Amino acid sequence: MHFCPYLGKEVHEDNCSSEHIIPLSLGGVNGFEIPVDAETNKIIGSQIDGKLSNDFIIQLARGRLKTKGHSGKPVVPKITKATIEGKNNSVSLSFPNNQLHIFDPRLKADVYPESVTLSAKKDATLDIKFIAKVTLSAGYYFWSDDFEDAVSCDQLRYMLLHDNLNDWSSDDIFSVKFETLVLNNNTFLIHFIPIIHDHFPDETTIAFIPSYESDRLLVSVSVLGVYIGYLHAYMDAKKVQIKNGFIVSLSGGKIKLNYFDDEIISTIIRHLNRTKTVS
Repeated sequence: MHFCPYLGKEVHEDNCSSEHIIPLSLGGVNGFEIPVDAETNKIIGSQIDGKLSNDFIIQLARGRLKTKGHSGKPVVPKITKATIEGKNNSVSLSFPNNQLHIFDPRLKADVYPESVTLSAKKDATLDIKFIAKVTLSAGYYFWSDDFEDAVSCDQLRYMLLHDNLNDWSSDDIFSVKFETLVLNNNTFLIHFIPIIHDHFPDETTIAFIPSYESDRLLVSVSVLGVYIGYLHAYMDAKKVQIKNGFIVSLSGGKIKLNYFDDEIISTIIRHLNRTKTVS
């Protein structure tokens, strides 16, 4: 039997599969894995990891860094719907080898307009779900059952497994907060946390920052140098000790833990403690 942090229960090993906490396509490394429920792993891989891998900004980073997934094929960033001024038909944009190509399907040829107009949609829940997923899996990787006992994992699982933002009750928001929906009233953290990840350009990173004074754990994530966001969950500091916290950096097939010094962590915690929970 293996405990699956995504379901919050034990699953028979025959029904488990290995989960890359960060997919290889997003800068993950082999070995940074845990066993989870196979069916849930399949759904998360398709609905969360896969969708984030296909996000255009992430695609640009993957293309520039030549990051490959399980298929071993390099990604070519694409936008399938763009328009040329004065034209009614759509054109597609692609960036092979970081070079812009504009293709007109009507002419079946590359075109070279002076400008194009493009639009992209962003799923407001995707970043939140990904951070919740990484928090659950990485937390269990580092602290095993202690993390499950100490942190409000049920609220993280609710975020992970529910789609409609309107389904998230005030109790869930009360226990876990996130920047993406502007439910965080701490402008310092919104601007300062990304700076921490900037020290690891082009790497995928996960920061764990505890505040023992307010019983909170802040977790922030960047993918291939693209900052995703953060959330903070309530944590029973008596059950798990993370000291000053650390940032996990994934690069070159290796996992490295970089511990925060006292000055950085005290600055973050001082502002984290000022953040009020939305109810």
